[in-house]
Amino acid sequence: FIFIFQTSVLGDSVGGVLKSLLDSQEMAYAKEIITYNRFIIQGTVRPSLVQKLSEVADSLNNKKVSELWDMVRYMTQVPAQASGDPLLFRRSKVLQTALISQAKKYLQDR
Repeated sequence: FIFIFQTSVLGDSVGGVLKSLLDSQEMAYAKEIITYNRFIIQGTVRPSLVQKLSEVADSLNNKKVSELWDMVRYMTQVPAQASGDPLLFRRSKVLQTALISQAKKYLQDR
């Protein structure tokens, strides 16, 4: 016999109502990702996913998680690779310099 397992964010139904396996914080992040995916499917201008998830973290009033998302926001502000080998770009002096610069900026702005 071959069994196929599917993962879902929904658990068993209770009284005809679906019950989520996610807690309220995880659900807040999931809702933002669902909204982001809708923008992609519709082909419209999509918002910054990092910014949206950072806003979710701020709304949850968890200082450590908010700080983590602030750091992610800084570290994603580096030049994107236009073309070529991604592994070579990740080891390039240009990217390394940009990452170090953003890390310094994050620490200075704290």
